[in-house]
Amino acid sequence: MRKKELMEKVCKILFLALGLGFFSCSDEDGAEAYKVRYVVDGDGVEEIKYNINNINYSVKKSFANGWDTTFTHPSKQKLQLQAKAKGSTSASLAGTIFLNDVEVAKQVDQTKDSEGKFEVKAEHQIQ
Repeated sequence: MRKKELMEKVCKILFLALGLGFFSCSDEDGAEAYKVRYVVDGDGVEEIKYNINNINYSVKKSFANGWDTTFTHPSKQKLQLQAKAKGSTSASLAGTIFLNDVEVAKQVDQTKDSEGKFEVKAEHQIQ
C-alpha cells in the first residue's frame, strides 16, 4: 500500500510540473507591448479618426497646429489614422504613425478635394 501511495504522489507531482510548464510558456504574440504614436501635421484640422486597442475613436474639433497622441498597444493589429483639414488655412496635411519610435507609415496630401479640404489615411499592420 505504501508503494502505491508513493507512486501516486510521484505521478501527481509529475503531472503538476508538466501542467505548470505548459501554462508558464508565454505566447510571443501577446507578450510584447508596442509604443504607438499618431501625429497629424497641418493647420485647420477638423476631424481625426484613429484606433487604439481595437477601439475606434473619432474627434471632431478644430486643431490649429496639428495633433499628437502616444499610447501603449498590447496586440498585433492594424493601426489606422485618418484626418481632414480645411484647405484655406494650410498648404498641406500629413498623417504619420510611429511604432516604438520608428516611422512606419506616412501620408501627405497637398491637393485639395472638391470641398477645398485635405485628407490623409495612413495605416500599418503590426507584424
